Amino acid sequence: MEPGSTAEFKGEGGSVNHVLVTIRANTRGSLVPLLITGTSNGDAEPLLELLELSVTLLASNSSFDDVHALNKVMGRYADLYVSVYGSTTITAENLFELTLRYADYRLNGSCDLDGTDETGLGWKIVKWSTFSYGDLRHLTTYSKWCTSRYGYIPLIPSVKIRANSDTISIKSLLNLTEMKQRDFMAHLAASRARWRKMDPNQGPMLMPIRKRSTRRGADQETLTEDFVSDLIEAERNPVYRAIWILAAWGGPRLSEQLQMWVIDVLPGKARERFFRGYDDLETPLVMIADPWESTWTGHINDNKTSRKQYLWDRFKLVPRVDLGPAHSSEQADAIGKVGFKGVAYTNEDRLLSQIYWTNRTMAHEYFDLVTKMIQFRAAHHVGDRHPWLWVVTDPRKKGGIGKPIKLSSVESAWERACRRLGVKPYGNGRSPHGLRHFYKSYAENVMGMSPDIIQTMMHHRSINSQKKYGWVANERMHAALDEAFDRILPPSMKALPKS
Repeated sequence: MEPGSTAEFKGEGGSVNHVLVTIRANTRGSLVPLLITGTSNGDAEPLLELLELSVTLLASNSSFDDVHALNKVMGRYADLYVSVYGSTTITAENLFELTLRYADYRLNGSCDLDGTDETGLGWKIVKWSTFSYGDLRHLTTYSKWCTSRYGYIPLIPSVKIRANSDTISIKSLLNLTEMKQRDFMAHLAASRARWRKMDPNQGPMLMPIRKRSTRRGADQETLTEDFVSDLIEAERNPVYRAIWILAAWGGPRLSEQLQMWVIDVLPGKARERFFRGYDDLETPLVMIADPWESTWTGHINDNKTSRKQYLWDRFKLVPRVDLGPAHSSEQADAIGKVGFKGVAYTNEDRLLSQIYWTNRTMAHEYFDLVTKMIQFRAAHHVGDRHPWLWVVTDPRKKGGIGKPIKLSSVESAWERACRRLGVKPYGNGRSPHGLRHFYKSYAENVMGMSPDIIQTMMHHRSINSQKKYGWVANERMHAALDEAFDRILPPSMKALPKS
């Protein structure tokens, strides 16, 4: 190292097997990062292949900061390799598994749910944007470079994995960059115990095929307004009454409702803080948030902490979408797994989308029910355990008070609700998801909304849907809803607050 060079240990409170230094290149005033890692025999050597890549990137006008970040990622990757495999030599078939493990520990933290960290890495949870744009991009750049230039991929100086572009695991590794966040996270949601069971000498781990749900469905016949009104009126459990109201008159999927936190329902005046151009300050605000990456955690000035980070730091919990099936963990049994299909967000900075009510009277009743739930949560100190809004309130369920409502419980409540009305559930569109179909039908046939407005109301994020309908600005959305309410409200109702 030349005089004036700098060095730094980069760790996160855990074991570190590398040093990242900055050296001066031959060109005067030019700085280059140099990664020095431990070897299998206990020595320390520079990773020369990475140094050559760094020099090449800098010569191609890449920024020093970006190249430095590449070296940090590879140092972290080397730490994981040494922690997991030690001096064991692995093959190209193991490389894909190692990268998935790296992704798991970066996105979920290296601690298990019980707080132990068998790797000793001490890695904290990072946001998806940090991992996908940073770690995954740099790992792909390094893999492509080494595969094409050397025919091997060095993890530490003494371990070089023979590879070529036709190797299945290398193709899979490069294809990771094309995976959507939802698919990537769903894949990593399996129990952490699988990593402990991994044998370094076994064959490659294959990406599983995600099966479609086999839950009982219903045909697409639309529910009538009379049925929906009777259903809500006959429901005496305030939790399920609120869920039916929001599904029918706000349109979110059932899974989206069960992902909601208590902070996702606010007075209408809060709307101006989150959704500019939509000046309805009277109708209660209900929001759907990204369960992993949304930075709305209850602190208006904190726009950096993700929900996933907050859950772990505050409660040592993971998002419901990341839980395994029943009996796979204590959290899965206590909280219950809930999926998340994804929505188009009207606040991209905080990954939030608001509910567009088609019945403002029902919106205010919903808010009253939420207020009672907030009081119940406070009385039972639920906020000390988790942030999810809808919880078990039945005193007959010993040990269950305050636990999040599970999907199976809502489905059972739906069946009871249908039987109270003397109809058979799951026939002629009578399913919880049928309420979402009713919402769309009401917006289209009663309120007279155009297809692009309906697409916004339904929060469709499909590329094809967006090409077909476009996306409606908040100002236009507000004007369209106001016009529709003026048109459909009877004279006696127009004396009530419009919004």
